[in-house]
Amino acid sequence: MYGYFDDEDRAYVITNPATPRPWINYLTNRRLSAFISQQGGGLLWYWEPLMRRITRYHYIPAPGDQPGLYLYLKDYATGALWNPHFAPTCTGLDHFTCRHRPGVTTFQSAKDGIEAVVRYAIPPDDDLLLWHVTVTNTNKTPAHLLAASYLEFGLLEYLREMLAWCYLKTHIGFYFRPDWQAICYNYHVFEAPFTPCMALGCTEAVAGYEASRDAFIGSNGSLERPAALVTERGLTDSVLPTGGHGCGVLGVDLELAAGESRSFAYRFALADTWDAVEALFAKYATQQAVLDGIQCSARYWDSMLATLQVQSGDATVDRFINTWTPYNNLITLTHARIISTDHMGLDGHRYRDTTQDALGVANLDPEYALSWMRRVFAQQTQDGGGCYSFYPYIPNKPPSDEPHRSDNTVWQVYTMNNLVAETGELSLWEEEAPFRDGGKASLYDHTLRGLEHIAARRGPHGLPTMFHADWNDGLALFGDERAESVMLGMQLVYSCRELQEVAHRLGRKDDAAWCAQLAAELDAVLNSPDVWDGGWYRRLLLSNGSLLGSARCRQGSIFINPQSWAVISGVGAYQGRGQQAMDAAAERLNTPYGLQILAPPYLGIPEPEDPPPHPSPAARVPDRRPRRR
Repeated sequence: MYGYFDDEDRAYVITNPATPRPWINYLTNRRLSAFISQQGGGLLWYWEPLMRRITRYHYIPAPGDQPGLYLYLKDYATGALWNPHFAPTCTGLDHFTCRHRPGVTTFQSAKDGIEAVVRYAIPPDDDLLLWHVTVTNTNKTPAHLLAASYLEFGLLEYLREMLAWCYLKTHIGFYFRPDWQAICYNYHVFEAPFTPCMALGCTEAVAGYEASRDAFIGSNGSLERPAALVTERGLTDSVLPTGGHGCGVLGVDLELAAGESRSFAYRFALADTWDAVEALFAKYATQQAVLDGIQCSARYWDSMLATLQVQSGDATVDRFINTWTPYNNLITLTHARIISTDHMGLDGHRYRDTTQDALGVANLDPEYALSWMRRVFAQQTQDGGGCYSFYPYIPNKPPSDEPHRSDNTVWQVYTMNNLVAETGELSLWEEEAPFRDGGKASLYDHTLRGLEHIAARRGPHGLPTMFHADWNDGLALFGDERAESVMLGMQLVYSCRELQEVAHRLGRKDDAAWCAQLAAELDAVLNSPDVWDGGWYRRLLLSNGSLLGSARCRQGSIFINPQSWAVISGVGAYQGRGQQAMDAAAERLNTPYGLQILAPPYLGIPEPEDPPPHPSPAARVPDRRPRRR
């Protein structure tokens, strides 16, 4: 057991730091952001992590989940060195908890009669990482300790650091400002589009510092045993005015009587000018100001999540509806699912994913969700096609069109309908957005063109073709862009029925008729013998006549997606097939750990299955041309 939910505090409390994988929380004000794990590993960035990545996080070398936002505690009398978050020293602790709650992570640990509480948060209105520390001596004798921060700075441009570190390392500098008690990061990388002023400061007078990573760790040291903390030389007050591997180590001397507590805080600040950095440090100059900033972040997230609350009688259902699902939606919409302990954050914002994330956020923060939908629609081309990913915070970086996901434009109607339902503003459909290849149209017309884009590209059975893949990206393995997707066909039925109602409300009778006709055609195909396997719906009709998701398949004989979408879309209402399909899913896909995506699993590269009989007449659709405007 690794921890438990504290529903009253909206928290998950980790009691064993050695979880199988890093367990992270996101801290953000939608500009400055960080993630931090249950062992203090993590990363700090501004707006987006490709061109504005502030600290380093090593994805490949062992040990994983390093470095991070660390606090070291050293006992001068015994030489014992430990971290309240366990790593990187991995010294055994007498007590450990990591409390992840929306917007705030708190560590509470104890070692040899010394208790430490460390809180991390980013306040909603200011671009600072607040890092508050309280150390208590519960022993009956005095204690003399050194507390030291650690974070590792890198080039803000992540890919340029990989490719040109040998040159660009001399275009940065690190120095100490005594009046701020801060290490300043002077960033003037050649041709960099963003050169902010950054500093890590302390509310206490520091007992020593290191701005050089190499000086802190030493030639034979490590983050587990940094030379500055395990040898007699101590902190050396190193600086790097001409560049190199910078870090933020600020030592605080703590002499604690028996039963005494001391509190102080670190603050990382980022701004356009050094005067603005100084103003941020001045605003959060006291411990109370820092604690107020952390509490402000907690209140912000509580207020946001309080928008939608249920009392179902089931604690598990309640906690995921009331806290964790909406929190996840808000985080993924902001951060695009692309930066984590596994994902390096290079892909920008995905067209499809952003639309899906905005769907969930529409009920919590509709204006924020709508702002992202405006960005999504602006990436669409006049023929209705979307893109793979786009980069809203990187000037002059074009969107990526490859790979082309066939379901990119099927999701917009769901999100827009949710926004209209939440705001009561039907006029949102009439708002205009540009196409990236010229011209503009209403959000309604953008959505309609997206459905036409899919409908115009159907295969011989009459179902939409898959392009590189549909929602299940793994289907790209089959390399069959002419394969017909059952799931996408069901989604298109649902989208047409949703847009048909909108068209009626807006007086678009021709559009409503087109939606109704296409939905009826697809419904007939989806319930034909070419798609219905006898007990469930197949997944793909490959262009060579082979099938995916059929009982005749030795692997992948049933997929969950077409069974669930048969119910969502209403296609499964025919002869009670939706019930049959879900019964088959329960029988063949359910496990003690949840539903499988497919079964039996693939154990290697899939082999083609025997082709099915010739397509039935009901499956043929005579006219699949795009509608003229």
